[in-house]
Amino acid sequence: MRENYPIYLNLLACTLILIWTTYNFISFFLDNIYLNSEQISNYSNTTAIMIGLYTGFYCINYFTLERYNIKINTTSLLTISTLMFSSASFSQNITTKQSIMGFIFIAMGNAFIIIIFVYLIKLIFED
Repeated sequence: MRENYPIYLNLLACTLILIWTTYNFISFFLDNIYLNSEQISNYSNTTAIMIGLYTGFYCINYFTLERYNIKINTTSLLTISTLMFSSASFSQNITTKQSIMGFIFIAMGNAFIIIIFVYLIKLIFED
């Protein structure tokens, strides 16, 4: 258990990011997503900061525990996720090409977080 603490901490961070995303998108749809372009932009900026901090957190764990030296390049996935969220931008009319690309970037960023989440769960159940 003790040697797996970075896996559990990273799983917690992943879970919080996914819950944050779910909460925001449920509230966007309940409050009419067509009126929330500014809130969606704020969400993507805040999430980019959260994932950037998570990337730093992951890197610290990566260097402090040899057993957590995972072969998959998780840091790259986290960095790409950060870039995806920070690249997401929305115009006032969220049906424009710019806004649709923003949603695609958010979806790809979340896909990378989900891949890491599943991989961490796999690591836990390997023991």
